[in-house]
Amino acid sequence: LINKSRDKAIDAGHSFASCGQSDDDCGFMTFDTSSGNQVVFGISNEVKKALKKKTPAERFDALFGLSHGLKEFDCWMHDNECWGPGDELEKAIKTLAKAWRQTLKKSDAELKIDTEFTRPGIEALLEQIEGDLQGCEATREFKFKWRP
Repeated sequence: LINKSRDKAIDAGHSFASCGQSDDDCGFMTFDTSSGNQVVFGISNEVKKALKKKTPAERFDALFGLSHGLKEFDCWMHDNECWGPGDELEKAIKTLAKAWRQTLKKSDAELKIDTEFTRPGIEALLEQIEGDLQGCEATREFKFKWRP
């Protein structure tokens, strides 16, 4: 379920993953290696910002928004210059997965999420991201271990 906090987090995640292009709502966006690099190099910092939020619920919302944006605007995983083993792309994927592992260890009550819809929904989103990463040549070898 999307509340005001999550809706705001989705907007922020889309803005980040689209390098600000989603803010214009013009319907046309272009992505290249430079924008891919910008996203890849920014993921770890965005995760750190999310984890600094005051409450588990705020951290969940921030990670959800970021992950939704990364799924929606996925050119970053295909077009970047930091895809080698141990490079920034692998580090970013591991950082995001670790943040989700830690967050999803908390109860639904702590995260202020709905057990019937929100928990299964975020797990489905993360499974989709995991599948996208496995299907991408640049990220195929990097494991997205998000499950607690």
